[in-house]
Amino acid sequence: MTFKQAKKQLLIVAKGEYCSLSFELSMRLTPEAEDTTNCHLYVNPSKAGDGPTWAEAFVSLEQEMNPKPTLIEEIPNVSDKEASKK
Repeated sequence: MTFKQAKKQLLIVAKGEYCSLSFELSMRLTPEAEDTTNCHLYVNPSKAGDGPTWAEAFVSLEQEMNPKPTLIEEIPNVSDKEASKK
């Protein structure tokens, strides 16, 4: 995904909210060291996603914006009389 494509996608995801995207490239001075990239997405209020690629940054942002609910097992409300009948 290009920067231009990421910008277009972010505008869709942000749904009219303030948003920003940035790309960071850290280059190494020695040939044996690899360059690193960081793609950063932000949507107001306080939702951000990061990753080495735009695709991974969007996955991170999606998880931040729509976290999966924590499953909590509910304990049935059973009175002592009802419990003794079983």
